[in-house]
Amino acid sequence: MLSCLVIQNAASRVYDIFRPQGTVGLANLLNWVYLQSIRYRPTGRLYTALARRRRRVAKASAHLPLTEADTIATGKPYPFFQQVLQSPHPDDALWQLADHSSTVGSVEVPIHLIGGWYDFFLDPQLNDYVSPFRAGKRPYLTIGPWSHRSTDAIRAGYSETMHWFNAAATDDWMSLRSKPVYV
Repeated sequence: MLSCLVIQNAASRVYDIFRPQGTVGLANLLNWVYLQSIRYRPTGRLYTALARRRRRVAKASAHLPLTEADTIATGKPYPFFQQVLQSPHPDDALWQLADHSSTVGSVEVPIHLIGGWYDFFLDPQLNDYVSPFRAGKRPYLTIGPWSHRSTDAIRAGYSETMHWFNAAATDDWMSLRSKPVYV
């Protein structure tokens, strides 16, 4: 049985990551597609592909027509990229499959959300904090001066998670900082 939940650098609604404010979040989308396209490569080839990522994504970002940018980045069409382009509305089927925002406020276990000021998940993650708060729950939030997967984010996230899990396991919430939001 689930007794508590920590979510770092993620959110219940991915539409806002790939289609921020209804536009195409090209940097996030192309980086994600590129990383997904190389994930099964052997270690040596993976490091070579990672070294090329910035250049390949920059070239793809500047390419027109946009519908070919995935091929420029990865060397072949990538179905998810095309689906994002063809799904401009949050109620489109693609986004509904991964939209759990309507259930966040009903989670009954203690929740700790960890994010960064420079993380592309920040806005939807803040919405995930507000939802249980408005439902009368006491979510815990840590936001720090880091980006999505920076070393500082990983280090702080681990430290905050272990401290919070200890409080949850011992039911000693008084050992945590007095304010549920840390910035």
